[in-house]
Amino acid sequence: KRQCEAYERQTYEYIGDIGKGGSLVGLFRDYNRMHPHLSMHSKVHPPGPVALLWLLSYITLGQEPMRLSIATIIAGSLGLVPLFFWVRDLFGPRIALTCCSLYCLMPSIVLFTATSADILFTPITLTTILLFWRALHRPSLAHALGAGVGYAVLSLLSFSLLGIGTFFLFMSVWHLAHERRWLAVVQTALTMMLAFLALHALVRLWSGFDILECFQLCRNQFETDQLNLDRITPRYPSWAFKILNPLCWLFFAGIPVSILFIWQLFRPAPKDPRETRLLFVGFALT
Repeated sequence: KRQCEAYERQTYEYIGDIGKGGSLVGLFRDYNRMHPHLSMHSKVHPPGPVALLWLLSYITLGQEPMRLSIATIIAGSLGLVPLFFWVRDLFGPRIALTCCSLYCLMPSIVLFTATSADILFTPITLTTILLFWRALHRPSLAHALGAGVGYAVLSLLSFSLLGIGTFFLFMSVWHLAHERRWLAVVQTALTMMLAFLALHALVRLWSGFDILECFQLCRNQFETDQLNLDRITPRYPSWAFKILNPLCWLFFAGIPVSILFIWQLFRPAPKDPRETRLLFVGFALT
């Protein structure tokens, strides 16, 4: 019942926009023009989430909330696959299994899987990170190409996911400065950038979708929403969020994961202490 509620709020959630534009190409083509008439959630996101749910509705043979909810849980859970392979590359299969077990119990993952379509972003996000990591450590154009395409897809799902690019930047700078992996870093960066731009060019040619215009529309809508919220319930002063935001991250990561994360910042794994510490510092900075 709780899971279906998110998909029954037609005026608030992505599900209310399935079918708009008449087809997937029509959705992208007319998305900016339809912006004033989209659901509340879609107004601050690019068309990717609606497109994902639309594709799921083909698999479930309908847009009935319970069917789409179950499909969302199954599809979102696929994030365990790239997570396992990435952690296995880092620390071996035993820690990878432990990591996946903790992942399944994290409050944020449990809540988003049960109540939101945003969990659908996770498999793509983790796959992109896996491909990026392998492109750096197993120099491969195929991995870098996949990471660039994945990053472009993320930008079509949520503009906030572009923030993961800071993690890519931190890791690249570290490997340039300390590991001397010049070829791997330059090859990965150039390939990812070209793949990112190429996918957006293809989407533009396919549908005429202007992502820069969409970003501006979403940004204006977000600022309008925040202004209206402030009028109803004034927020805390800005300095308060310097404390509250990190606490939220720790709260939704869960106590076991938060403790292990902080532990790793100060007591890195013995396998490669320098790189392990840098990895976790990179997570914190991101």
